[in-house]
Amino acid sequence: MAREAKSEFKKGTPLEDIRKMIDEKYKGTGTPSTPTPMPKA
Repeated sequence: MAREAKSEFKKGTPLEDIRKMIDEKYKGTGTPSTPTPMPKA
């Protein structure tokens, strides 16, 4: 997950979009989402 986020960040993907991608990819896995607030745009 961290590697994926770092790779997207290096490509210039906004943090909010990275967070949404990660949340979407891992939803329904039985693990609750992080309580970290969404990044500000």
